[in-house]
Amino acid sequence: YTLSLHDALPILLAPLGASNISISGGIIDGGNLTGNRGIYFSGVSMFQIDAVTLQNFGADGTRVGGSDVIQVDHGSTPRIFTRCKINGGAARGIWLATSGIKNIVSDCESTAVNEDGVDCDESTSSSVVKFCYLHDNIRYGIFIEQSASHNLALGNVCNNDHSYGIGCYNNSATPCRRAA
Repeated sequence: YTLSLHDALPILLAPLGASNISISGGIIDGGNLTGNRGIYFSGVSMFQIDAVTLQNFGADGTRVGGSDVIQVDHGSTPRIFTRCKINGGAARGIWLATSGIKNIVSDCESTAVNEDGVDCDESTSSSVVKFCYLHDNIRYGIFIEQSASHNLALGNVCNNDHSYGIGCYNNSATPCRRAA
């Protein structure tokens, strides 16, 4: 089944506080419109998004705010993304702005997005990005930033990303124990 974007709302939007959500299979097509998200969950907990293709959320050449293909913030664990494919977006592929919530991103592919394939942002911690293919993105394959801590990037292939495959930035707010 294919869902197509026809207005300025996310295609899949769950109500604040929703939980126990499972989405499996299908195609979400952004119609090459910018300023839109394919999936936006805020304050949602206990969900899995599996084997969904999200495509055509704008050209990767120019960043457009509000064009993150998947954006997730707040809520509680577990939050699981498996076997998803993202192709084309004017911002991030998967944006985890989760302030310490644990996430699992496994066996996903993200290509041709303006920023990062997967962005672990806003103090995201204890999350795992594993066995993903993150390639041909404008910034990084995986970007871990803003006091994010205890995250694991394992077995990912990050090819032809314009900055680097994996970037870590602005971790100065995270306490660091010195080795004795």
